[in-house]
Formats: sequence, structure tokens, C-alpha cells
Amino acid sequence: MKNRCIHTEKVMKEYHYAVLLDYYRKLIIPFLIVYLLIIINFVVKFLKHDIGALTIFNVAAPVFLVGVLIAKLEKVIRLNRQRMQVMYGKSDCECMVEFKDLILMTTENKNQREISYQHIFKTYRD
Repeated sequence: MKNRCIHTEKVMKEYHYAVLLDYYRKLIIPFLIVYLLIIINFVVKFLKHDIGALTIFNVAAPVFLVGVLIAKLEKVIRLNRQRMQVMYGKSDCECMVEFKDLILMTTENKNQREISYQHIFKTYRD
């Protein structure tokens, strides 16, 4: 079976965001619960007029860290686009994936990679 795809910026973003989401999936709910508690603490201290630097830091730090993660991800996407521009002379690259004994990935300039099925974590079917 063969699958042809074109790696555009949109495809790269979808891929990288999916990888990031999968990597941090177990941490999202605990993070949101802790952040909700921080916001509740902030509101209570605000109503008591007892806001200190630590309270403001507790609210701002998680937002800053999420911003840093998104900025790093955007940097990775930009570097991938630049790498493809250097390798192929354009930012979009066509890739052919063949499923045989191994997964064979062939790019426009005939570079080929072999990937074992042991490296596949999940499969999705439309």
C-alpha cells in the first residue's frame, strides 16, 4: 500500500501540535486543576486586598510557561520549514510512504528511510 502526502506548513503544525499534546496529555488535567486553585487563591486574596508578589507570580508563571512552550514549538516548525527549503529548494515537500515488511518513506530527492513497525505506537483509521 502506498500513501502520498505533501508536507506543507499546515501539515507540520498539525503534526507537531499532535506530538506535543500527546506528550503532555497526562499533565493537562492536573495542570488545569492546580491553575484553577491558583486563580481561586488569587480571587480570595484580591477580595481581602492582600495580593503580594508571590500571588501575582503564581498566576503569571503558568501562563508564561505555556507561552514558552508554544514559542518553542513555533521555532521548531520554522526550523523545519527552513531545513526543507535548504534540502528541496522549497518549503513544501512530497513524501511517498509504502507499507511493506518495513515502512519505507521516500522524499522528492529520493532519500529513503526505513521505519520498523515496532516504532508505531498507535494507528488511526478514517
